[in-house]
Amino acid sequence: MTTTPSGTAVQIDHGLVDEVRRAVSDALALRLRESPVTDPGARRELARSLLTQVLVARSRERVHAGLRPWTVDEEFAIADSAMDAIFGMGRLQPLIDDPAIENIEVNGYDHVWIAYADGREVRGEPVAGSDVELVELIQALATRTGQAERSFSTASPTLHLRLDDGSRLTAMAWVTPRPVVVIRRHRVRDVSLGQMVAWGSMSPSVAGFLGAAIRAGKNIIVTGAQNAGKTTLLRALAAEDR
Repeated sequence: MTTTPSGTAVQIDHGLVDEVRRAVSDALALRLRESPVTDPGARRELARSLLTQVLVARSRERVHAGLRPWTVDEEFAIADSAMDAIFGMGRLQPLIDDPAIENIEVNGYDHVWIAYADGREVRGEPVAGSDVELVELIQALATRTGQAERSFSTASPTLHLRLDDGSRLTAMAWVTPRPVVVIRRHRVRDVSLGQMVAWGSMSPSVAGFLGAAIRAGKNIIVTGAQNAGKTTLLRALAAEDR
C-alpha cells in the first residue's frame, strides 16, 4: 500500500512494478550506450520519459485485454515506485522520504519495524519480495556509491553507508539468519544542551556539569542502548565547544 501526493491510498502490484522497472532499465541502458548522459538530473529525466512510454504501452495492452484501465492515482503510484526502484531504495524509499520516521529496522524482507518521532513503533509492510531481493537491493545501492570498497557480498557481509539525506544505513547478511538492514535518521542536527534541558532529556544540573566538563577540556564517553540519543547528545556536546 502506498499513498499518492493527493492523499489517496493505492494498493501496489509489486510484480508489475518490477516488470516496468526492468523494461525502463533495459531501455535506459540501451539509450545511454547510444548517447551517454553524465548529468544525474538529465538521466532521471530520460528515465522518466522512457517510463511514460512503457506505461502508455502497458495501459493500451490492458484495454485491449478487456481489463480495467488504471486510475490516475494508480498510474502515478506505479511510476513513482518504478523510479524509486531504479534510482532510489525501492520500497524503502517512501519510508526514508517520510519526515515523521526516525528509524527503520528490517530483519528479513517481511519483518519491518518503523519508529516514529512521537515514540510510536509500528510493524511495516515488506520492503522486498524476498530476502534475496532485499540483498540485491542493498548490493545495488552499494554499487551506486561508485566506491569499490563498499561492496556487499559473502566476502564483505557488513555494509555501512551514509545516504543522500544524511541517514546512516547498516546492512548485514550471510552471517545472520536473515538479512538485516537498519536505517538511522537524525532529524535534530543543530542542538544544544540547553535545548535538551527544554525537551526534558536532562536536568539543568547535568547540562551544567557536562558544559563545564567540555569547557575544561575533559574527556567524555557517550554510551547507551540503541536509539537512546547518543548522536544527539554528541552534537549538543560539540556545540558547547564552539
